[in-house]
Amino acid sequence: MQIGSYVREVKLYRAAGRKIEVLRGDQISFEYRHTSFAPDDMMLAVILELPSKTVQVILEGIRICNEKRRTSQPLGQKSAGCIFKTLLAPPRAA
Repeated sequence: MQIGSYVREVKLYRAAGRKIEVLRGDQISFEYRHTSFAPDDMMLAVILELPSKTVQVILEGIRICNEKRRTSQPLGQKSAGCIFKTLLAPPRAA
């Protein structure tokens, strides 16, 4: 899931043109680790429209994501996702 599908409006400062613009979400391209914004664009405000869900539905979604992560990640190997926990965790007793 990506946040781009929930973006309804973005207010940004376009440094190249030295002006402030407001774009609708459907005017923006969202791709994996990339958007249609210029490198010198600065987001000033974003309006998101999030779906309404019950607590039970949200918790079930979290459970499913956690289970997928546990079954797909290599066991016993460090990754960027756990490096901070690894560095900050107290040493284990031998």
